[in-house]
Amino acid sequence: DANAGIDPDLLAAATARLSSAEAGAASAQAVLDALLLKSTLAGTVVDLSLQPGQWVAAGQPVITVADFSTWVVETQNLTEIELVNVAAGQPVEIVLDALPDVTLRGEVTHINARFAEVRGDITYTATVVLSETDARMRWGMTAAVRFLP
Repeated sequence: DANAGIDPDLLAAATARLSSAEAGAASAQAVLDALLLKSTLAGTVVDLSLQPGQWVAAGQPVITVADFSTWVVETQNLTEIELVNVAAGQPVEIVLDALPDVTLRGEVTHINARFAEVRGDITYTATVVLSETDARMRWGMTAAVRFLP
């Protein structure tokens, strides 16, 4: 009968093939997703030590991503004598060795509680966040930090 509609057996078979195809597509997408490297933060890739097709062990660093929206300077030579005059929130001036005529401003955001002994001196690391930047700055440049009163 032409008015009876779709044969239920044909519809069930077509539905089963569609479900099987959708499951296959989901499985293929999961395999593809497992091959993608994803960063947990937004930023710029500054180092890629990986070649296409190369296998790496789980947990091995393969890409370095930097967030250049905020610049941070870490001192590594704040002596115990200087430490007592430095606090979080304190303003600083920063001069990069590569840009000696440019003075940038920043603020101390953290001082490590753990000390290091360096050439007989007890030193602490202070973290400074810059509030000013220069387009010529590059990651890894050395700087002089002057703590302001």
